[in-house]
Amino acid sequence: MNQDGAAFQYICNKFPVLSQEKLKEGMLVGAQINKLLKDEDFDHTFSGTENVVLNAFRDVAHNFLGNAKAPNYIELVEHMTDSYKNMGCNMSLKIHFLHTHLSFFLQTVVT
Repeated sequence: MNQDGAAFQYICNKFPVLSQEKLKEGMLVGAQINKLLKDEDFDHTFSGTENVVLNAFRDVAHNFLGNAKAPNYIELVEHMTDSYKNMGCNMSLKIHFLHTHLSFFLQTVVT
């Protein structure tokens, strides 16, 4: 995320108790992420490609990372990783791990 952009500044203002180091590394916990995803003002800080990435992440968070998995969760995760790549993001190891282990999730859902 562009650290000079409006979205980063919005997050800094939304969570003033977080250190700058945690904010720069994007180290938010689940409750903070959920708070941002539900915040309509946060959506307006993104534009263009960033908005596509945010929507792709939101789809994965709501339809895969929760208690219920959508039937098209593989496409949702692949769309999210492709969106990150198109934006030029450095994806965390967790995202790569998630993408490479989709077949494991398929086995657990089917059986």
